[in-house]
Amino acid sequence: MKKIVMALALGILGATGALGIGCGKDACATYADDLVAKYEECGITIASTSTSSSASATCTDADAKLLGCYDACLPDVNCACFKDPTGSTCADDQKKYNDCMTACGT
Repeated sequence: MKKIVMALALGILGATGALGIGCGKDACATYADDLVAKYEECGITIASTSTSSSASATCTDADAKLLGCYDACLPDVNCACFKDPTGSTCADDQKKYNDCMTACGT
């Protein structure tokens, strides 16, 4: 489930490239865990449409650096705007998070 949530969330967040999923308890796994926790905190559920797989990607140093940076941005997420980014105040409410994500690069 965490692999699916991370893949979907990174797509939503605009990350590109092959990112490490299922890397053990490193920056990649930490980000996946923290992202799942943030989704739960915000009341967002993602239905699983895939069966479990034993295959996993390698968490490279570049992946770990990027996802470590993304992880540091998660506390700045405004749950209401994360769920519905079209809210009238979301541009301002999400500015700190968006600026953080932009500073991370890709």
